[in-house]
Amino acid sequence: MHSSGGALRLATVLLVLSLLPACNNDGSFLPTLPDPDSGGGGGSVPTVEATQYLQSVEVSSSAGTYVQQPHPKGTATAPLVLGTTTFVRGASLVMEVSVDSTATELYVGVSNANLGYYRFDLTALPTIEDYDGPAVPMGRGYAAKLAAAGVASSIAMVAANTYAVNILPVDSPNIRGFTIIMSTSDGTTVTDTRRHIVSVNSTATASDKLQVSLNWIHPVDLDLHVMTPSGTDINFANRTGPG
Repeated sequence: MHSSGGALRLATVLLVLSLLPACNNDGSFLPTLPDPDSGGGGGSVPTVEATQYLQSVEVSSSAGTYVQQPHPKGTATAPLVLGTTTFVRGASLVMEVSVDSTATELYVGVSNANLGYYRFDLTALPTIEDYDGPAVPMGRGYAAKLAAAGVASSIAMVAANTYAVNILPVDSPNIRGFTIIMSTSDGTTVTDTRRHIVSVNSTATASDKLQVSLNWIHPVDLDLHVMTPSGTDINFANRTGPG
């Protein structure tokens, strides 16, 4: 009887484990796909699209072209990628990618997917050095403007041939993280992929209320201030106030 009870408990544990979603090392939970060894998948590898993780990708505020093919990968030196490693559900990831001066195309995808990536024509896009929009205030031009105005700035100077990348992850509780991959091409040679792991900020709770978050990728100290309609400055020293 004791042995039978132990076998029952073991079977129950195995049943519960079989119902849990598969988890990658970076914390992402893959969509439910047919098992190719069960006969349901016809022996083929399940297809996972990059769009199951990425809702949209922009470089220098321009949308790319989604290509329904495996992510390009070569052997040349991969581009340098800097960016936050966490994100709030429903919010974007802002990143920087520094490429070789000969690069003409940028490819952005996720390693968790085996199909699809976003392609960008770099020859038609401004670098951070040339673009100082409100979403990218870390460009060299912005730092020069502060210096000209006599304002001391600790903003880190970005490298040449650097582009601002804005990624909006799919807002799904099944995705706790994934690995962004980027590579470039000069029209002939494709680089290796650069991997950048990101995960959901577990301390932020989604709601139907207004939420504001601040991320930065340079070695500087920034403070977040939110001014309410009544004129109250909400910040780290004053965390509450009237609407």
